[in-house]
Amino acid sequence: MKHVLRLILPLLIASNLCGLARSESLSLTGDWGYQDTNSATDQQSENYSVDFVKHINLTEAMSLSTTVNFNRSKQETVTRENISPSISYLVTNDLFVLNLSGTAGEEFNSKNSENSSKALAVNWASAWKKDKWIPYVGLNYNQSWSEDDQEVKAINTESSSSGLNLAWDFFPSKLFYTYNINESHNKVTEGKSQSDTHFARFNTERSFLDEKISVSFSQQYNTTTSKNRLAVSSGVAMLPIATSGFGQERNPPGGNYSLPTLPGLTDGDTTDSVVTTVDDAALMQIAFRTNYQTVTTLYLYTDAVLPIATYSAFSWDLYSSAGNLTWTLEQSGLTATYNTTYGRFEIDVSGYSRNFLSVVAVSDAGATLVTFSEIELYQEIAATGSTTLVQSRSENHSTNVNLNFQLKPDLRLSSNFSYNLNESSTSVSANSTDVNSSLSWNPTNDLAVRLNGGVTSSSAGNSLEDQTRTYGLSVSFPPLPTVDSSWGVTLTETYEGTHHLTSGYNYSMQLVADIYEDLTARFNGSFAQNDNIQENSIDSTTSSQINFTARLVPGLVAGISSNYSKTSGQQCTIDGGGNIHWRLSEMLSITANYAHAWASTDTSSMGLGFNVALTRNMQVSFSHNRSISPESTHTTSMDWKWTISQYISMLTSGSYQNGQGSESWNVTGRLNARFSVM
Repeated sequence: MKHVLRLILPLLIASNLCGLARSESLSLTGDWGYQDTNSATDQQSENYSVDFVKHINLTEAMSLSTTVNFNRSKQETVTRENISPSISYLVTNDLFVLNLSGTAGEEFNSKNSENSSKALAVNWASAWKKDKWIPYVGLNYNQSWSEDDQEVKAINTESSSSGLNLAWDFFPSKLFYTYNINESHNKVTEGKSQSDTHFARFNTERSFLDEKISVSFSQQYNTTTSKNRLAVSSGVAMLPIATSGFGQERNPPGGNYSLPTLPGLTDGDTTDSVVTTVDDAALMQIAFRTNYQTVTTLYLYTDAVLPIATYSAFSWDLYSSAGNLTWTLEQSGLTATYNTTYGRFEIDVSGYSRNFLSVVAVSDAGATLVTFSEIELYQEIAATGSTTLVQSRSENHSTNVNLNFQLKPDLRLSSNFSYNLNESSTSVSANSTDVNSSLSWNPTNDLAVRLNGGVTSSSAGNSLEDQTRTYGLSVSFPPLPTVDSSWGVTLTETYEGTHHLTSGYNYSMQLVADIYEDLTARFNGSFAQNDNIQENSIDSTTSSQINFTARLVPGLVAGISSNYSKTSGQQCTIDGGGNIHWRLSEMLSITANYAHAWASTDTSSMGLGFNVALTRNMQVSFSHNRSISPESTHTTSMDWKWTISQYISMLTSGSYQNGQGSESWNVTGRLNARFSVM
C-alpha cells in the first residue's frame, strides 16, 4: 500500500484546507448475493464500494479535486480489493486551460499477487478564440508505473506518452494535426519500445446552386515509426502485433458472414470473461485483424487455469478472410500447447499473412464449459545475443469524396468514393476502393423508388484483386388505401481477379395491412439464390412470415404468427403459434402463448405467466412453461423484487424443471444497499 499512502497524504492535506469554497460527497454501496442449485454447492458473493469526492475552489480561476475509490468483491474462489485515490489541479482563464493530475492504485487478488500502479498527467490546451490564422493548441504528457509485490517480479513496467494537437477551422475547411510519442519499458523482460505517430486530416464541404449540389472531401494521412528492443530466448525474439478481436458461435465455421467485434479480447485483462465454448455443437470462432502482418504465434488466455482433462480435449482449425466477409479454411489441427503457468493456449499459426485470421476452438462433447478472456499475437524473429532491436514503419492514406445532386424536387442522386492505402515495412501493401451510388425518386408521399449500385475492391501485395459488385432496386407504394407494400431485388457478384466466383440474387416483399380498426396483418417473404460459378452449384432459400395482431378490448392484445422456410437440400420448416397479453389492471397482467413447429421432428410448447404488483414497491412474476413434444418437460420460475426504501432493494428468483426422467432447480437471492451523503 506504500504507493497509495504516498498519494493519500497530499489528498488529506488538500481536503482540510480552510477558508475555501468546497463541496464533497460520500457514497457507500453493498451488494450480497446467494445462489444454490441441485447440481452444485451453494455460492455466495459480496461486493462493497466506497466513493469519496471533494472539490475545492481555490480562486475563481483555480480549483482542486480529490477522489478516493475503494472496492471489495468476494466470491467462492476469489477475493478482489482495489483502492485508487487521485488528485486534480485545474487552472482556467481566457488564454489556456491547465490540468495537473495524479492517481495511484493498489489491487489485491487472492489468486494472484498484489499489484500497484501510479500515474501522472499534465494537459495544457488553448482557450483563445479560434479564427482562420490562430489554431487550437493542445499539449499533453502522461507517465505511469506498475509492479507486483513478488520478490521475482512478473509485472514491473514504466511507460510515458506525450503529444501535440493543432486544429484550424477556416470555413468551409478544417485541418487537424497531431503528433504523439509513446515509450514503454518492461523491466522484467528488459523489453523497450518507442513509437512516433504523425496524423493529419483535411476536410471541406461546399454547396452550390441553392444547395442543389453539395460536395464533401476529406484526406487523411497517418504514419507510425516503431522501435522495439526485444528479449531473445533460444535464438528467438517475440514481436507483439497490435490487433482487434472478433468472434461468435458458428456451425459450420466456414462460409459467408461477418463476425462482430469483441473489444474485451484485446483490453489487456486476462481474467475477464469474453467468449465461451462448450462443445462441438456450438463452435466458437475467435478472429483477429492483422492488416496482413505475419503472425507465427497466438496466445489465447482462459479466465481460469484448465485441468488436463479439459485442455487436452481441444483441437484448433485456422480460417482466413480478406474483409471479414468470406471465411476459408487454411489449416486443420494446428499445433497447440496449454501453458498452466499463465493459463493460456499457445498456438502455432504457421506464419500466415492475411487481413483477418481466426481459430475455431473444437472440443469433444464431454469437455466442460471453457471461457476465453484475451488474445495476444506475436511474430517470431530469429536473433542472436540477449536482446535485439526491431524497427518498423507504416503509412496510411485515406481519401473520401461524397457528391449529392438534387436533380428535381423529387429526384436525388448521391455518390460516394473512398480509397484506402496501407503500406508497412513488416507486411505487404494493401489497398481498397469503394464506390457507391444511389438514385432516389419520390414523386408522391406514398411512392418511393430507389436504385443503387456499388463496387468494393481490395488487394494486398501480389495477390489477385477481390471485388464485390452489388446492384439493387426497391419500390414502396400502397396498392390499397389500407395496405403498405415494399418490394426489392438485389444482385451481388464476387470476383477474384477476372474469375467470376459467385452470383447471388435476393427478392423480398413486405405487406402491412390494416384489416379492421384494431386488426393488423404483416407479411414478409424472401427468396435468395446463390450460384457458385467455380463449383457449378446452386443454393437457394425461401422464407415467409405472416403475423396478425388484434387489440380485442382495452388492455388485451392477441397475436397469431406463422413461418415457412426451405433451403436447398434440406427439409422445409413450418412453425406457427399464438400469444395473448392481457393487462387487467395496474396491479395484474397475464401472458399466454402456444407454438408448434413441423420439421424433421415436430415440437410444441405452451406457457402461462402472471405479473403482480403487490404494492408500489413490490413486484412478483410467475411463469410456467411446458414442452409438449417430442418429450414432455415442465419449467416453473418466479421472480420477486422488493424496493424496501430508496437505499435498500432485494431480488429473489427461483426455477424448477422436471421431465425426461430428471429434475433440476435453482434459487438466487440478492440484497443491495446504497447510501450517499452530499
